[in-house]
Amino acid sequence: MTPPLWLRKWASPCARAYCIDLLLRLFPILRSRRSTKYQQPLLPSVQEDMPATPAQLTNLPTELILDIADILPHDAIVALGLTQRRLNSIIWLNQRRWQIPRPQCVQRAIQRHLAAPSSKPTHRYCILCKVTCPIGSFKSSLSPACLPMAGVNVPHDVIELPPNVCFCHVARFAMPIETGPNTILPPRNAWVSQRIKICLHCGGTPWDSTKCNFDCQTCLTGEVTTYIRFFTPREETPKFVFWRETPRPGEQGAGKLWVRETHEDAIGAVSVNNFPVIHEEAPKMEGPVRC
Repeated sequence: MTPPLWLRKWASPCARAYCIDLLLRLFPILRSRRSTKYQQPLLPSVQEDMPATPAQLTNLPTELILDIADILPHDAIVALGLTQRRLNSIIWLNQRRWQIPRPQCVQRAIQRHLAAPSSKPTHRYCILCKVTCPIGSFKSSLSPACLPMAGVNVPHDVIELPPNVCFCHVARFAMPIETGPNTILPPRNAWVSQRIKICLHCGGTPWDSTKCNFDCQTCLTGEVTTYIRFFTPREETPKFVFWRETPRPGEQGAGKLWVRETHEDAIGAVSVNNFPVIHEEAPKMEGPVRC
């Protein structure tokens, strides 16, 4: 029996290709409608609920840790190795880095890191004397330029010293400045304290004539309180000592700071004057700070 004409047309290769193309076009549309109608709300993924694991230095690859150590000074590398056993085993892999000559301040810092901890250190290195001094030498009351507070029998601070500077250098942080007609400053007769930058490598400040770029990565920089004596040309630079009022019982903080000046005229008469120390902000310096 011969099939009808319409069936023979749909059974031809062209018809089969047309039907397949039509089904491929309709299937995504029907599927999207069905999924939209019966779609259930998605459950939150387990990864979204879990907190993100923070990146840790100890989990980094060895090559990356060595790259980080290459930009650190030697003492910082030693300090990094003392924090964790794996880091300590990695930092010694680059033997070429340890063959580079190390400055004296870096070598001292490494010795401090590797030394056994001591609850009561007895000595400390003075960056200006370039020697190790007893720990009590870093109190300014031992300086001839300071008068100890009444009733205090142990070394103490009359004026604040910068870190790792002993009492021998108290006068280094006092400077006379002339005022009056021949200067750009108005006439003034006072003691003023200011905070300025100090290099903890060489002890240099902007007052010094030596040039310091404050570029030591080991010692870094700090701040020191300096004392300026403003005077007029008619006065002579007197002898001076710093002294501080003893705090009263129950009083918090240090007592007020004074400077006692001793003047001697041509006939030998001696006069004593006491000046309070007034704190003022140091003027901002333009350009790189040098000492």
